[in-house]
Amino acid sequence: MRVRRKGKMTVHAPRAGSTLATLGRRLLITSLLTAFGIVGVVAASATPTPPKWTASHYVNLSSRDDFWNLGHDLGVKVYNHDKPQNAVVILDFGGQDQNSNGTWGALAVQTPHTFRSNGTIENFSEGFGQGYWEGTGSDTTSTLRLLIGTNNSGPNDGGTAGQKWGATVDVVGN
Repeated sequence: MRVRRKGKMTVHAPRAGSTLATLGRRLLITSLLTAFGIVGVVAASATPTPPKWTASHYVNLSSRDDFWNLGHDLGVKVYNHDKPQNAVVILDFGGQDQNSNGTWGALAVQTPHTFRSNGTIENFSEGFGQGYWEGTGSDTTSTLRLLIGTNNSGPNDGGTAGQKWGATVDVVGN
Protein backbone atom coordinates (compact mmCIF):
# COMPACT_ATOMS: atom_id res chain seq x y z
CA MET A 1 0.00 0.00 0.00
CA ARG A 2 1.43 3.38 -0.90
CA VAL A 3 0.44 6.09 1.51
CA ARG A 4 0.56 9.63 0.18
CA ARG A 5 -0.04 12.82 2.12
CA LYS A 6 -2.96 13.69 -0.17
CA GLY A 7 -4.90 10.76 1.26
CA LYS A 8 -4.52 8.27 -1.61
CA MET A 9 -3.42 4.70 -1.13
CA THR A 10 -2.67 2.17 -3.82
CA VAL A 11 -1.77 -1.48 -3.45
CA HIS A 12 0.52 -3.12 -5.93
CA ALA A 13 3.40 -5.53 -6.13
CA PRO A 14 6.94 -4.29 -6.71
CA ARG A 15 8.30 -4.64 -10.24
CA ALA A 16 10.28 -7.84 -10.45
CA GLY A 17 13.85 -7.41 -11.65
CA SER A 18 13.89 -3.65 -12.21
CA THR A 19 16.85 -3.09 -9.88
CA LEU A 20 18.60 -6.16 -11.22
CA ALA A 21 18.10 -5.02 -14.82
CA THR A 22 19.57 -1.60 -14.03
CA LEU A 23 22.56 -3.17 -12.28
CA GLY A 24 23.11 -5.50 -15.25
CA ARG A 25 23.14 -2.58 -17.71
CA ARG A 26 25.63 -0.67 -15.53
CA LEU A 27 27.93 -3.68 -15.30
CA LEU A 28 27.78 -4.25 -19.07
CA ILE A 29 28.57 -0.61 -19.84
CA THR A 30 31.41 -0.53 -17.29
CA SER A 31 32.83 -3.80 -18.66
CA LEU A 32 32.77 -2.52 -22.24
CA LEU A 33 34.37 0.79 -21.31
CA THR A 34 37.09 -1.01 -19.35
CA ALA A 35 37.72 -3.52 -22.17
CA PHE A 36 38.25 -0.72 -24.69
CA GLY A 37 40.55 1.15 -22.33
CA ILE A 38 38.20 4.11 -21.98
CA VAL A 39 38.08 3.83 -18.19
CA GLY A 40 40.34 2.09 -15.73
CA VAL A 41 39.39 -0.04 -12.78
CA VAL A 42 40.26 1.48 -9.41
CA ALA A 43 40.05 -0.58 -6.25
CA ALA A 44 37.90 1.00 -3.57
CA SER A 45 39.69 1.65 -0.31
CA ALA A 46 36.55 1.78 1.83
CA THR A 47 33.41 -0.29 1.94
CA PRO A 48 30.44 1.74 0.70
CA THR A 49 27.67 2.47 3.17
CA PRO A 50 24.79 0.04 2.63
CA PRO A 51 21.37 1.55 1.88
CA LYS A 52 18.85 2.07 4.64
CA TRP A 53 16.39 -0.80 5.02
CA THR A 54 12.94 -1.51 6.38
CA ALA A 55 11.81 -4.66 8.15
CA SER A 56 9.12 -7.00 6.93
CA HIS A 57 7.19 -9.10 9.40
CA TYR A 58 5.63 -12.50 9.88
CA VAL A 59 2.59 -11.23 11.69
CA ASN A 60 1.95 -12.42 15.21
CA LEU A 61 0.40 -9.26 16.63
CA SER A 62 -3.07 -9.31 18.09
CA SER A 63 -4.64 -5.85 17.79
CA ARG A 64 -5.03 -2.86 15.52
CA ASP A 65 -3.16 -0.83 18.16
CA ASP A 66 -0.16 -3.20 17.83
CA PHE A 67 -0.13 -2.59 14.08
CA TRP A 68 -0.64 1.15 14.52
CA ASN A 69 2.39 1.22 16.85
CA LEU A 70 4.50 -0.78 14.40
CA GLY A 71 3.58 1.59 11.54
CA HIS A 72 4.03 4.66 13.73
CA ASP A 73 7.51 3.55 14.80
CA LEU A 74 8.51 3.20 11.14
CA GLY A 75 6.94 6.57 10.27
CA VAL A 76 8.92 8.33 13.00
CA LYS A 77 12.15 6.69 11.78
CA VAL A 78 11.37 7.79 8.22
CA TYR A 79 10.62 11.32 9.46
CA ASN A 80 13.99 11.37 11.29
CA HIS A 81 15.74 10.00 8.15
CA ASP A 82 16.78 6.82 9.98
CA LYS A 83 14.84 4.74 7.43
CA PRO A 84 14.39 5.30 3.68
CA GLN A 85 11.91 7.93 2.49
CA ASN A 86 10.40 5.35 0.13
CA ALA A 87 9.79 2.39 2.42
CA VAL A 88 8.58 -1.08 1.45
CA VAL A 89 7.16 -3.38 4.15
CA ILE A 90 5.64 -6.84 3.78
CA LEU A 91 3.20 -8.03 6.42
CA ASP A 92 2.96 -11.82 5.98
CA PHE A 93 -0.20 -13.00 7.71
CA GLY A 94 0.49 -16.71 7.21
CA GLY A 95 -1.28 -19.45 5.31
CA GLN A 96 -4.77 -19.01 3.93
CA ASP A 97 -7.53 -20.93 5.63
CA GLN A 98 -11.27 -21.03 6.10
CA ASN A 99 -12.63 -21.48 9.63
CA SER A 100 -15.56 -23.71 10.64
CA ASN A 101 -18.00 -20.81 10.07
CA GLY A 102 -16.88 -20.48 6.45
CA THR A 103 -14.97 -17.24 7.07
CA TRP A 104 -11.79 -16.80 5.04
CA GLY A 105 -8.57 -15.59 6.62
CA ALA A 106 -5.05 -16.70 7.46
CA LEU A 107 -3.33 -18.85 10.07
CA ALA A 108 -0.26 -17.20 11.63
CA VAL A 109 3.06 -18.87 10.88
CA GLN A 110 4.14 -18.77 14.52
CA THR A 111 2.71 -20.94 17.27
CA PRO A 112 -0.05 -20.66 18.24
CA HIS A 113 -1.33 -20.59 14.67
CA THR A 114 -3.89 -17.87 15.34
CA PHE A 115 -6.64 -17.52 12.75
CA ARG A 116 -7.38 -13.97 11.60
CA SER A 117 -10.28 -13.28 9.29
CA ASN A 118 -9.70 -11.28 6.12
CA GLY A 119 -11.72 -8.48 7.73
CA THR A 120 -9.33 -8.45 10.70
CA ILE A 121 -6.36 -8.47 8.32
CA GLU A 122 -7.84 -5.45 6.50
CA ASN A 123 -8.28 -3.65 9.83
CA PHE A 124 -4.74 -4.45 11.03
CA SER A 125 -3.17 -3.42 7.70
CA GLU A 126 -5.04 -0.14 7.68
CA GLY A 127 -3.91 0.42 11.28
CA PHE A 128 -0.28 0.02 10.18
CA GLY A 129 -0.79 2.54 7.38
CA GLN A 130 -2.51 5.02 9.69
CA GLY A 131 0.28 4.72 12.26
CA TYR A 132 2.89 5.27 9.55
CA TRP A 133 1.00 8.32 8.28
CA GLU A 134 0.83 9.88 11.72
CA GLY A 135 4.46 9.00 12.49
CA THR A 136 5.77 10.86 9.44
CA GLY A 137 4.38 14.12 10.83
CA SER A 138 4.99 17.04 8.48
CA ASP A 139 6.96 14.92 5.97
CA THR A 140 4.94 15.15 2.77
CA THR A 141 7.41 13.42 0.44
CA SER A 142 7.86 9.95 1.95
CA THR A 143 5.87 6.98 0.68
CA LEU A 144 5.06 3.56 2.05
CA ARG A 145 4.39 0.49 -0.06
CA LEU A 146 2.66 -1.86 2.30
CA LEU A 147 2.38 -5.33 0.84
CA ILE A 148 -0.01 -7.59 2.68
CA GLY A 149 0.92 -11.15 2.02
CA THR A 150 0.11 -14.75 2.61
CA ASN A 151 2.09 -17.91 2.06
CA ASN A 152 1.46 -21.58 1.35
CA SER A 153 1.84 -22.79 4.95
CA GLY A 154 -1.93 -23.14 5.37
CA PRO A 155 -4.24 -25.93 4.24
CA ASN A 156 -6.11 -23.83 1.64
CA ASP A 157 -3.94 -22.39 -1.07
CA GLY A 158 -6.15 -22.96 -4.11
CA GLY A 159 -8.04 -20.68 -6.47
CA THR A 160 -10.88 -19.75 -4.11
CA ALA A 161 -8.40 -18.75 -1.41
CA GLY A 162 -6.56 -16.59 -3.95
CA GLN A 163 -9.77 -14.88 -5.04
CA LYS A 164 -10.73 -14.13 -1.43
CA TRP A 165 -7.24 -12.82 -0.73
CA GLY A 166 -7.33 -10.61 -3.82
CA ALA A 167 -10.60 -9.08 -2.62
CA THR A 168 -8.97 -8.36 0.76
CA VAL A 169 -6.02 -6.60 -0.91
CA ASP A 170 -8.44 -4.55 -3.02
CA VAL A 171 -10.33 -3.38 0.09
CA VAL A 172 -7.15 -2.28 1.84
CA GLY A 173 -5.98 -0.47 -1.30
CA ASN A 174 -9.14 1.57 -1.50
